[in-house]
Amino acid sequence: SNWGLKPGDFVNIILWDIDNPKHKIVVTKRLSRRGNGVGFFCSRKWGFKTGDVVVYRMRRMDDPDTGGETEEVYP
Repeated sequence: SNWGLKPGDFVNIILWDIDNPKHKIVVTKRLSRRGNGVGFFCSRKWGFKTGDVVVYRMRRMDDPDTGGETEEVYP
């Protein structure tokens, strides 16, 4: 991809609803193929709904042994 990400890469993601910047979700996810690119699914338990506008920051985890996928909610 243009960002240097590929399926199987672990990324650290911080996301929040544009209208509620104090409620942040912090996750580590493994990217998978999405059409012509890569991406991840947002879990419904994070509290986002279809149509919500979210802001996110994503950083590739350089260590392939980061463990499994994790998530934390900071209400």
